[in-house]
Amino acid sequence: MATNPTLATELRELYAKESARLKENFAATREGSSFLAGRTELVASVARRAWCEIISADPEGPKDFALIALGGYGRKWLFPYSDIDLLFLHSRDKTEAKIKNPFADFRRSFGICASS
Repeated sequence: MATNPTLATELRELYAKESARLKENFAATREGSSFLAGRTELVASVARRAWCEIISADPEGPKDFALIALGGYGRKWLFPYSDIDLLFLHSRDKTEAKIKNPFADFRRSFGICASS
């Protein structure tokens, strides 16, 4: 399965627009905790959208797989240049081949958040 360029473009535009809004809000209010929480939620929304579009539309699926947020992202405190650390976890070796390409597509689409 190839990465959907429309989805990647849409996510990139959403991320850029919302990042600009967060920065403007921070410049006006100087509320750092609000900015950190907002960026964390923005990244989470992009991750959820990529997950639903590329990995599984079923919130419970795919079976035996999980996407886990680590580091600052996992703590819900993403600073402007923080890495976004994600762990793809699966329970069985035999399921890896089935999901390998969709996870690669997810990483490519989600990579838009890496340079904010």
